Amino acid sequence: MSLYEVSDIKPGQSLMARDLLRGGEPVLVHEGTATRTLEQWDRIAARLVPSDGKTILAGGLLAYSRGACEDLAANFYRALRKRRGKAEFPKVDTQTLHELAPMFTLTWLFRTLEDMTRQMEGPAPFNGDGEDLVFHEVCFPLAKGVTQKTGGRA
Repeated sequence: MSLYEVSDIKPGQSLMARDLLRGGEPVLVHEGTATRTLEQWDRIAARLVPSDGKTILAGGLLAYSRGACEDLAANFYRALRKRRGKAEFPKVDTQTLHELAPMFTLTWLFRTLEDMTRQMEGPAPFNGDGEDLVFHEVCFPLAKGVTQKTGGRA
């Protein structure tokens, strides 16, 4: 999973995707559905994979707003700084992206919910039953001797 900037969109056919985290030249992506709604320079979180000599999207994609991109950059910076102890933003490799993949979804979700709440006039967001959304934080006690370094094993 990575963050891409899209360009040269041919609706129903393809787009060019430039990896904003790993760099490099834009890649031609064969895609029929998303190309009908994406616009030039949109940013998406997606996984690109080779298939029959072409590059395609592996499953869905997340449309990233400018604010979500800024949040993702800040979250990556904090995570990588903790790991590597460096102040500058290091180059992100494929293994690091693999390890931090959940951050893409979480960043997108939290930013989208924040933006929805700000834009709404009137009641707060609600679920399919018409009940207000209520956010929870759940914490579970860990067994004695368990640390993050042991991977949850005592």
